Amino acid sequence: MDHYISYKKEISDFIISFLIQQQQELKNSYLSQDIFERLIPLATSGKMLRGSLLINTYEKLTKQKFSREVLQASSSLELIGTSLLVHDDIIDQDNLRRGQETLHFQYQQLAQQKKYQQPQRFGESFAICAGDLLFFSAYELLSGKLIKLFSKQLNKTILGEMHDVELALMSSREVTKANILQMYLDKTSSYSISLPLMAGAILAQQNEETVIQLNELGKILGLLFQIKDDGLGLFGDEEKTGKPVGADIREGKKTLYYYYLVQKVPNAFAENNVDQILALMKKYQISELVEKDLAKLKTKAQQQIEELSVPVQMKEMMLQFLDRITNRIR
Repeated sequence: MDHYISYKKEISDFIISFLIQQQQELKNSYLSQDIFERLIPLATSGKMLRGSLLINTYEKLTKQKFSREVLQASSSLELIGTSLLVHDDIIDQDNLRRGQETLHFQYQQLAQQKKYQQPQRFGESFAICAGDLLFFSAYELLSGKLIKLFSKQLNKTILGEMHDVELALMSSREVTKANILQMYLDKTSSYSISLPLMAGAILAQQNEETVIQLNELGKILGLLFQIKDDGLGLFGDEEKTGKPVGADIREGKKTLYYYYLVQKVPNAFAENNVDQILALMKKYQISELVEKDLAKLKTKAQQQIEELSVPVQMKEMMLQFLDRITNRIR
């Protein structure tokens, strides 16, 4: 029996309906039709992993079908995730996201077509505003008991993003493994895994102990998720991941792969040649070193799942989810 179910269709359908409603309510405001037409395909093109995790958590803890309140929270989480990606793409200067042109790049091209001055500035400015629009719209969908939780976890995400930017600009000798793991915990674990788990538990009216346990489990699962994501960004199939291979290298991202290679070859990133760096990673078996970290984290996650004070179907679902994020190819 598959205990982890994807609710991509249910969440996507709700998001489309909600954003069309938002568009209608703002129809007299400048550019509202254009921006929502661009946001809808972007907001519904992801895997809906976070939203599905929230719904699964609620259903496994209550043994009940998800309610509208739960669907709204899941959709809010996905909309916020998209807003963060819009801003993240500007920071990283990426032109491709989820197999589509990024929003700031779309608007940059529009500015070029209209022969506006400073098309890059135009594209980035419009995308920043669009990300804000999604973020504030998403909060309309949250019930009061979730607002503080979302704010707290998302604050960690923003600080993690700032940490990521700083690490990318630091010299390799200043960066420690502890720096990288803390950045992962704040940027990824806090909202990608811990937040949906805790939100699902709160909506299921679980006690504080269970919420805390799920938060701790979410931290480890988030580390696994991000480290796996880094590997796919280096060695994955671009058509499946939706992002250019080697983007992290070009952007100077400090990942575990970066850290381990620098320990072997201190000047490996002097020229930032993607093909040369990937060849060095293979030569010095950097993936094997990272796999050892992943194996330790997976064992720790399995132990934490076993210790959860939750129904057996919740534990089984979390074990399946653990396998999904450690074995994913996209």
